[in-house]
Amino acid sequence: FWECGGTLAAPCISSAVAHKLMAFVAPKVIGGARAPTPVGDLGFVEMTQAVSLHDYAWQVVGPDLLFTGYLPSSGGVQALASELEEA
Repeated sequence: FWECGGTLAAPCISSAVAHKLMAFVAPKVIGGARAPTPVGDLGFVEMTQAVSLHDYAWQVVGPDLLFTGYLPSSGGVQALASELEEA
């Protein structure tokens, strides 16, 4: 479990040390060059470079949405379950 902001999230994702991502989305909007972001600079400039998550789901938590998904490096929930069975 690693709770962090955008500054630590970007290196965590790009170095493939995390398997599962959980993020809350609130009914609020903030923007601007200095506004806080959930993920810092990954060096991507086009949507075709975006990281696509697998086995993702949305869940309502009060007024917010909880997004859960697995990063490609994890192989998804089935691959992680197989690894646990082998251990």
